[in-house]
This record gives sequence, C-alpha cells and structure tokens, in this order.
Amino acid sequence: MSIKNNTFQDSNFTSNSNSTNYHLEAERHCLFKLNDLIAKIGEEQALDLANQYLRVSHQHSKWKEWSVHRYPLLTSYRNYLTGKNAPVEPWPSVFEKECTLYHPSSIRLGQQEDLNLAQFAEMIKGEKFVAVTTALRAITDEKERIQYKKENLCYGTFSGTFSKRHDQNLVKHSDLICIDFDQLGQRRDDIRTSLNALPITVMSFISPEGDGLRVLFEMDIHSFSQKVFYYHYATYFRKIYGLPPFKIDARYFHVSRACYLPHDPNVYINPLFLQP
Repeated sequence: MSIKNNTFQDSNFTSNSNSTNYHLEAERHCLFKLNDLIAKIGEEQALDLANQYLRVSHQHSKWKEWSVHRYPLLTSYRNYLTGKNAPVEPWPSVFEKECTLYHPSSIRLGQQEDLNLAQFAEMIKGEKFVAVTTALRAITDEKERIQYKKENLCYGTFSGTFSKRHDQNLVKHSDLICIDFDQLGQRRDDIRTSLNALPITVMSFISPEGDGLRVLFEMDIHSFSQKVFYYHYATYFRKIYGLPPFKIDARYFHVSRACYLPHDPNVYINPLFLQP
C-alpha cells in the first residue's frame, strides 16, 4: 500500500468524501519536489507534510520503494534527509501493465491475448475500431446496439489478465480499475477535462456509444477488494459531479468486468504514469 491508496486505510475509510479529499491533496503535494513545495507553502509545512507522507509509505513496506520512485516529493525529501542526491533506479511505467484483450464473435470467437496498457491505448487511438464505432453510434435501437457490441466490438479486462473471463480465473491483477461514466450528454467533455486534470487518472477515452467515458485509475488489490475501490470511486465522483446512480453504476465492480473498446483519437494518457 502506498501514499496513493491512503484513502483506503482502515482508520480513514468512511462513506463521505473527507478521506478522498485528503487522498487527492496528498497526490498534489507529492508531485512537487521538496524545494518547490517549500516555495509554495513554506518550509515548516512542507517538511512536515513530506515527513508525514514518507512515514505512511514506510508503514507499508511492500509499497515503500514504489512510492519513493513514483513521487518527486518523497525522492527529494529522502535526498534531503541523507544530504545527497541518492540514485533512483527506474520504475516500470503503469502502461507496461498487462490486460487481456478479447476478440468479438464475428472475428475470432473465443480468441484472447494479453497486451500492455500502452498497446490498448494505441488500438483505441488508431484506425482499428473506426468502422465499428461509427456503425454502433448510428444504431438508434438500444437492443440492437447491445447485440451489435457483443458481435462486433473487441473488449478488454483492464484489471488484469485471465485464463478465462471469470473472477476466479484471474492470472495477474494489473493494479488498475476502470470506472464507467454513462449518459453524460453535454457534460461529457467538461467532466472529462476535470477528470484528466486529476493526478490519479491514468487514462481516459470516450465510451463506444459516444455519450460517456471510460476512466482508468490505479488501485492496490492487496489492501482492499475491487468492490471497495469501485464503490469508493463511484460514490465520490457521483457526489462531486452531481450524477445520479445509474450514470456511474457501482454494481459493476467485478475484477473480470469487461470494457468494450471504441475508436477515440484523443485517448488521454497521463504523462505522470509514463515515467517513474
């Protein structure tokens, strides 16, 4: 468990947004280098916060090195404490995490392959899904749209790789979770801009139907279940954007939950997750 998942510590987990607000504020602080944070909020407060966040990361030894590599504040604070610029080994990009891609019945029934997140992003951005996305959005009947997606759209399990698409057949968790934002209408672009500005957003793209979003965040499956993470994210975002429950359905929390893949030339990739 790392700073990024401090929201979900037993002592902090509540049904309101207080812990999530703390989590987001910690994310913002940890993206600064120590000297920059000192210039922003003052030396005493900056040193106190850096010490607090580093102490939390050390309490969870499994994630201690992850958090030091990921966050400039922790790296620079560690160097401050040791009085030298300690070398930091590169940490793998989140976009190297693997997920399973499934091909639709009209192409290769039952065929699946494991790809990293960067490859998924390139497929969504490229020409592969242009025709099926255009055709889907031209269908007005809801039942026909559902059937068309099942028969023609590829889909992925962003939370990991699977031998078969069932929770019990999980091979390796990706430490990613995909939240569905549906039927956003004219608010879609504004909400997407807001989500993309968050340091915790890994990737986002427009839903196959065109009126929603699919947004990926990091999670730690060793700390809390997929259900807890999904419920917490869904509840928080419904509240801050004033969305009714059906627009972020908290029932879709399963590890093997599939996400249909559309064409989106503007798929968002958070540059903070491309490099350690």
